[in-house]
Amino acid sequence: LWRESMKIFISLAIIVLLSTTSSFAKNILTFGQPVDPISDLSARVLVEAYKRINIKIDFIELPAERSLLQSNRGSLDGEVNRVAGIDKKYTNLIRIPIPINHFEGVVFTKNQNFTVNGWDSLKPYSIVIRIGAKFAENGTRGMDVSKVTTYEKVFMLISKNKYDICISSRINGLYQIKKQNLIGVKALEPPLAKFQLYHYLHKKHKDLVPKISVSLHEMGQEGTISNERELFIKEFLEPNIKIEQGNSANPKNRTAD
Repeated sequence: LWRESMKIFISLAIIVLLSTTSSFAKNILTFGQPVDPISDLSARVLVEAYKRINIKIDFIELPAERSLLQSNRGSLDGEVNRVAGIDKKYTNLIRIPIPINHFEGVVFTKNQNFTVNGWDSLKPYSIVIRIGAKFAENGTRGMDVSKVTTYEKVFMLISKNKYDICISSRINGLYQIKKQNLIGVKALEPPLAKFQLYHYLHKKHKDLVPKISVSLHEMGQEGTISNERELFIKEFLEPNIKIEQGNSANPKNRTAD
């Protein structure tokens, strides 16, 4: 009888242990992350924000559009960063209202030279953009646009004069120029617009929205987010590269990502 009781006790203990291990595993949230330096910076911010509310997080790099689809269906727990408005189409996602990052949408080219005057000024040119870069997809709707899967391909095509221009965040563009050693590829000014980036959670985690919002708000107030950005840029790009153009971006040109 004692042996039978011990067997039952051990079996129950194993079940509890496995259940506990499983519940811990579920407490690790996994967010979709496009392959680009902007999202790398946002991921750093989120690691600290979730640490403050005792939640572990992980990231999976996916093509931008696929990441959105998986987050929307709940296969992922949310998106690292997107601009405002994607929840209109991907209705299962909830935007955390505190900006965690920002970027300038910029035109890059090798063989063109013109002053950028809003999206309409791009109509005469052939354009290549990354699939899933919603700000660029929305801004160039109806134009001569081709889409490829990565920014690496985007800039490789521009360097080979396959297209007149491409559209990217300034940081992503400068990184690709540096990484691929692209001679002659340059940014045109002024930028098209400046965009705020937000973290998105799947609706199954709606109870976390107030907690992570407070955490990110505190980090913003402390200057932690801006300090993390400055440190990241110094690490990621050459110190003498100019990243932002101050207040030259026109907020009226903003589109939803």
